[in-house]
Amino acid sequence: MQTVAVQNKLIYQKDVKKLTVGTTEAFFHYLELNPNATLYSVVWCTSEWVIHGNYSLPCNYQFKDQNEDTMMFYTIWYNKSLVPDCLFRPSFIPCPKDEKMLFLQNSVDNGILKYLHSKRADSETRAPSIKNSYSNFPGPVDRIYKNMDVMNIFGSYYFVLGPILTFMLLLQEVAKEKENRLRQGLNVVGVSHTVYWCHWVIVGTIINFLQAMVLLVSGYIAQFELWDNCPFSILFFVIFWYGQCMVAWAFWISTLVTRQDQANQISYSLIMVIIIIQLVFANSDLVAKLFYNDRIQTFAYERITIAAFEFIPTYAFSMAFGQIAERASKRFSVNSANWIPGKPFTDELYYKTEIYEVKATNDVIRVPSTHYLMMHIIYSMYVAMFLWWYCDHIFASNRGKAYSMFFPFQPSYWKAVFQDFQHNFKVKASNRKKRVLSTKDLGVGRS
Repeated sequence: MQTVAVQNKLIYQKDVKKLTVGTTEAFFHYLELNPNATLYSVVWCTSEWVIHGNYSLPCNYQFKDQNEDTMMFYTIWYNKSLVPDCLFRPSFIPCPKDEKMLFLQNSVDNGILKYLHSKRADSETRAPSIKNSYSNFPGPVDRIYKNMDVMNIFGSYYFVLGPILTFMLLLQEVAKEKENRLRQGLNVVGVSHTVYWCHWVIVGTIINFLQAMVLLVSGYIAQFELWDNCPFSILFFVIFWYGQCMVAWAFWISTLVTRQDQANQISYSLIMVIIIIQLVFANSDLVAKLFYNDRIQTFAYERITIAAFEFIPTYAFSMAFGQIAERASKRFSVNSANWIPGKPFTDELYYKTEIYEVKATNDVIRVPSTHYLMMHIIYSMYVAMFLWWYCDHIFASNRGKAYSMFFPFQPSYWKAVFQDFQHNFKVKASNRKKRVLSTKDLGVGRS
């Protein structure tokens, strides 16, 4: 070990020193009393070294010929927390090697050779030394990671982010205007509540259209196989109407808050819920086998729960987009243990309800069509629009005064709406500019 210290330009009895002598308990006791103070330890033994139970380190070897050279046993102990590990590494990438440990092993081996050489009669000659090099074992490229298709694995996980950002932006901006009472100010100068909301609907639709086009163009730029096998009309319909549903939800929730900080809290909470839903239901094939088999559908509470989930936009979008990705993108085949190309997703598949049987469990799976799921997104949008209109009337923070909770059933409300519509129409007709005849136009002059 003194030779090891000299070879590595270390100080003997300081950087390289004797820790314990005796039993294994003494060595382990030293490590317990001095945690994280020892990087590497070289254990030399001449008798049995019991580690745990029946496991022990080899310490001696009985040669058949007693005249053979001496064999010296040692074991290197290392601090595992300081060594690079293989966590989250792909299977085709080898684990990193501990170069310090390999260098220490080479130094110890050369120290043994120098020590044994000094015991010989011809010790005046130069002692032998070991110079080694190392490399990774050759390995083929993993075909699983090489041909992996992100669309098939993650499905709609990343495609919900665009509508979610639109939802958060609209909710915060509308809440900011409500907190500053901008809407009441516009109403004073003659801007009606209908015009105010029409403005926000146009803005939300434009933003939603732009984010849908950005997602679609990005897919074509990335050359995903799903974009080649699925028509543009289907992809645009699925992404756009999901985003439009989130716009309606944003306007509905904006009628419930009174301050911008409340809008921030609600939007961030909903984003976390949406992300959790995406993590749980990202695999549409697994969800179909769990929820849409005949055995589960026999329970009434299961059918009610699934029906409620289908009106959640993120769940319906995950299932709808997941079905498209499962057919149109590359998918992993268990039989060939490889990725096989996707197939075209036609209009017929868009309306088709898939029925198949799982051989392992004999369950009959009835996967709803993409059209069925998209209609639930549109129904959810209609429900959000109704709640948006209803809550906008019953909370005083929206229009300045609160309507009755039963105002949709009051004839006076609809009569006032009809009269207001007629008044606005008459005002527009009466405000048309007419030509005013002047004295000059009449040909009248002074003599």
